[in-house]
Amino acid sequence: MMSVGGEVLSLDWNKYRPMTLATGSTDRAVKVWDMRKSAGGMAAAAPVTESTVLVGHQYAVRGLAWSTHQPSILASASYDMSVRIWNVDDAPPSHQVSVLNTPRMVYPMHKEFVVGVAWSLFEPGLLASTSWDTETHVWPAAA
Repeated sequence: MMSVGGEVLSLDWNKYRPMTLATGSTDRAVKVWDMRKSAGGMAAAAPVTESTVLVGHQYAVRGLAWSTHQPSILASASYDMSVRIWNVDDAPPSHQVSVLNTPRMVYPMHKEFVVGVAWSLFEPGLLASTSWDTETHVWPAAA
């Protein structure tokens, strides 16, 4: 059980760190959850607290995708018409919750809400993003 702080609009499990889940919500934040830090193991009712909060979007976060080639790289898509590339390993170490407010890259080229992101399985660093502007952009996301 997780307390997110807003309506969750997107989530994605990390393919390389199987106990790591990212959520994006209406509170404009991306939260990274380490399920190993659950108070009661993996019991369904055990509370889990986020380990890292990624702050920077101006509106709700609508899409998330962990990189298919780099375990610490996460793309977030938002209603603020941008995609942000984060390296969660950049977050400062903390005994509480780490806050990261500097993405590695911001892609502001959409003209409407960005609603989806997906990494290429075959080309490292290649990202596709789509939005309400009826366009899909395929671009190199330098992380």
